[in-house]
Amino acid sequence: MSEFLFSLSHDQSIPYWGDASGTRCDNAYFLVRLVLSSLNRLVDQEMAPLGLTAGQWRPIIMVWSGRAGTAGELAMLNNVNTGAMTRTLDRLEAKGLLRRLRSNEDRRVIKIELTEAGSDTAKRIPASMGRVLDQHLRGFTADEESLFKDFMWRMLANGSTSSGGVDAVD
Repeated sequence: MSEFLFSLSHDQSIPYWGDASGTRCDNAYFLVRLVLSSLNRLVDQEMAPLGLTAGQWRPIIMVWSGRAGTAGELAMLNNVNTGAMTRTLDRLEAKGLLRRLRSNEDRRVIKIELTEAGSDTAKRIPASMGRVLDQHLRGFTADEESLFKDFMWRMLANGSTSSGGVDAVD
């Protein structure tokens, strides 16, 4: 990589580059990784005033929305192991944003619920995420945004085929 790449500060825009010469790279995987890095950087900035990191907002919003209620469910939905999720939940519990409660139906199950502070924080997350997405989709028409989402869903479907990815979705 060129020295130019190492001299960028976090608040500077990162141009499309491919090699040390600065030549544009059109490799789809590389571009997806660049966009994901950019999204995560801005999510971190948006979550900082809420006292969260990019990895901590997901469990909060998933519990708040009812998509998950246990550490195991959160780990699966966030594609992390249960140990990593337990450590994240420990941090969120220490911040007073959630608590763990033993299930009345099955004493082996530990339910996760948000505290009042956690619910208040969760309510602020969608606006923060909206700002990140709005910045990244700036200049896209409604049709382009819809087409982009369609492409992403198709890529996900193609990547999840049981035949190792050789079947494509038309």
